[in-house]
Amino acid sequence: MTRELCNVIRLSFTALLSLAVACGAASMTAAASAGDTCGISVTTSAPATVADVAALRVSPTADSQYRLALAYAVGTVVPHDCREAATLMAKAAEAHIGAAETGLGEMYAAGRGVPSSDAEATRWFSAANDARDAHGAYELGLFIAQGRAKGDVVVSSHQAGNQSFSSSDVLHSRSGAGPNWSVVATLWQRSADLGDARAAYDLGQLYESGQGVPVDVERAVALYRTAAAGGITAAQTRLSELGRQ
Repeated sequence: MTRELCNVIRLSFTALLSLAVACGAASMTAAASAGDTCGISVTTSAPATVADVAALRVSPTADSQYRLALAYAVGTVVPHDCREAATLMAKAAEAHIGAAETGLGEMYAAGRGVPSSDAEATRWFSAANDARDAHGAYELGLFIAQGRAKGDVVVSSHQAGNQSFSSSDVLHSRSGAGPNWSVVATLWQRSADLGDARAAYDLGQLYESGQGVPVDVERAVALYRTAAAGGITAAQTRLSELGRQ
């Protein structure tokens, strides 16, 4: 093989490699710009750099698997891949990482990376709630409110701040039965106590309307203020409408 031909092959390979890298980067950028995170709504723990990903790969803990799952779901430093995200998320969820249980539940709810299954979503949201994951408690309440929860949902007793929860509230999901708003309120209260601003806003709406809880506008206002402080613009809008900024 002549030196000139070798140089041509070398240049062609380099060009192809550069094109592959560019296409991969473009794909990741497109996924990120489109906001496609495989159905997962909380991705703040995703690794920010390739070096972060490399460090996580050499430390195969459940938390590392969870963060790697987020990396594939976000698709900014590794290729966007919902199936790989689901595989890693499931491993972390099986190890009882609450945020991973929530993430896997969201993936089943959206049918991203796994087959769509409300029953599986309910199971994983329930597990996340039991692990006291704030987002998991919120998502479980939302799933019940939407009428999508399948099977039995048990809200176990524990203390969260000054809020004491009932020993057990069991929701039997039946066709044609409305959501158990009392259970929804309990879950959103737990989530709000654990710091989820969306739960504070939605719980405020329940108190304002008397859905599953007694009407209590003052309690609603306090919850709206908590939600607004957490960045929920709708809460600030509602406070303005009520003249209670």
